[in-house]
Amino acid sequence: MSLSIANRAASLPVAYRLYLPEAWTRDRARRKKAGVPKDIKFMTKPEIALEQIRWACEAGLPRGVGLMDTAYGNDSRLRAGMTDLGVPYVAGILPNTLMWRSGTGPRRKGKPLNNTGRRDEPDLISAKEVTLGLPKRAWRTVKWREGSADWLSSRFARVRVRVGHNKLVPEKLSPEWLLIEWPEGGSGANQILALDTAGERQLPTACRFCQAALAHRARLSGAQARGRAWSLRGTRLARLPSSRHSCASPLMDS
Repeated sequence: MSLSIANRAASLPVAYRLYLPEAWTRDRARRKKAGVPKDIKFMTKPEIALEQIRWACEAGLPRGVGLMDTAYGNDSRLRAGMTDLGVPYVAGILPNTLMWRSGTGPRRKGKPLNNTGRRDEPDLISAKEVTLGLPKRAWRTVKWREGSADWLSSRFARVRVRVGHNKLVPEKLSPEWLLIEWPEGGSGANQILALDTAGERQLPTACRFCQAALAHRARLSGAQARGRAWSLRGTRLARLPSSRHSCASPLMDS
């Protein structure tokens, strides 16, 4: 796994770590044969990502906006950790991620979600349900850069939510912005993203973050990403491309 810092011209890996599967951590013979140090314990990929981001902050590296696909972005503990570090993010999340809409909240105060899920929390709904329930006035067509023939644009909506997590107390999690891309006439949403302070910026700016996150998730080649190497090896602290150089690409499913 690696962490990179990037701008519109280039990207630079700044932290590396080999991911050790949990089965390896329990196999003493395999660890000894491979020379794995005894102090190396199992960590999930989001845990490693947060450790790398924390190191980058402590080292004083230039800060930007963290771009993450659903493999990392769907982890509420990683997003909460980045918020604690003051690192804004644009994170892909799954359509079945449970959350409370603005104006609603958990009824079981001080407790994380349990296995009964929405039976105890009737206001808890999925990101997909939030998307389908948005009124027509919530959607806005946004242009993000000039293409070869015309401006590239799509339809976006942004709504304030609080995401639920089965190991975290909901009230202790900061509210997040849900940014959804759903082109006019499309059969469904192309992207569902969770943003923290990055979502408070003007909608066109947030949408350019959305397109940068898409390029990151799609593992575009340098040429496709207009000169940026958006290979997915972990999280990425990226500075916002200018509107003229924002990424554009075929949309991918989460």
